[in-house]
Formats: sequence, C-alpha cells, structure tokens
Amino acid sequence: MDMQFIAIPLAWVIASSLNPAMAQERVYRCGNKFSNTLTPAQAQEQKCTLFTGSDKFTVVPAYPNPHRVNPAANPTPARANVPPADTPHAAKAAADQRVKNDRLRADLQAKLKKAKAEHSNLLQQYNGGKPEKQLEEIFSRSAYDDRVANIKMALDQKKAEINEIEGKLKRLQ
Repeated sequence: MDMQFIAIPLAWVIASSLNPAMAQERVYRCGNKFSNTLTPAQAQEQKCTLFTGSDKFTVVPAYPNPHRVNPAANPTPARANVPPADTPHAAKAAADQRVKNDRLRADLQAKLKKAKAEHSNLLQQYNGGKPEKQLEEIFSRSAYDDRVANIKMALDQKKAEINEIEGKLKRLQ
C-alpha cells in the first residue's frame, strides 16, 4: 500500500517531464543578451546559441520601466542649489573657508615645529651613526646595534613626517 502512494506520483512526474509542452521554453544567448522570444529560425539567423546554463536567471524586458526617471527629460543644472559667487552667502562662505585654512595652517606649523625638534633630538642621539653607549650596551653589542637601528628608523620616519607636513602646507598656500 505504501508503494502505491509513491509509485503513482513518481510515474506522473516522469510522464510529465517527457511531455515537451511541460518543458521550459527555449532561451537563446546572443552575445551578452538573452532572449526567450526568438524562434529557432531567428536565433539561427542572428547566430544565437541555445542557452543551457542555470535554470535560474532573469531576462530583462525590452520595454522601458515606467517608474524610472529619465534624466534627459528633466534637464536641471548640476549645481542648481549653489548660489552665485557674487551673493553675500558666497562671501561669507569664502571668509569661513579662509578662517578654516588659517586654523589648519597654524596647526600644521605647530606640528612641523614639534617634528623638527624631535628630528634634531634624534640626530643628536644618532651622532653620525655612532651614538654613545649606555651602561647595559657596553657588554652587549647586539643591544647597541638594535638601538642604533631603532634610532635610524625613527629618524627616517620623522623625516617622512616632516616632508608630509611641508607638502600639506604648500598645498594650503
């Protein structure tokens, strides 16, 4: 009895899959476009191939979407909400920008002064590649070499930082 409940639906599924009317319609690939509206003759004429890939895909309709806004139909200038340069608002915005730039310039100059002071301190410690040995470094050459390498790396980083700040200052002027 259990076999009968399985055999009848299984036989129906097999029979219906053999029926060409129950099969999915043919989809043709023409370059990068897919179409299910072509006849086999049209597909052969346009040199399209029968698509045999995944069974889940979306065919983009040929008609336009009525809800899509066409930007060409409503031409508006790109900067329509920006006031002209001769208005009081523009003068205030320019003054605000000058104040902002002055604050930024002062901040960058302070950072530059601090970075140059740290760089000169590191140069003094480095002593041309031969810094003075500290007490624990007298007996350990590797500790001394590590400290020399660290000072050299810090010097290079500080120099890069100084160059970066100077570049930002040049761009502000």
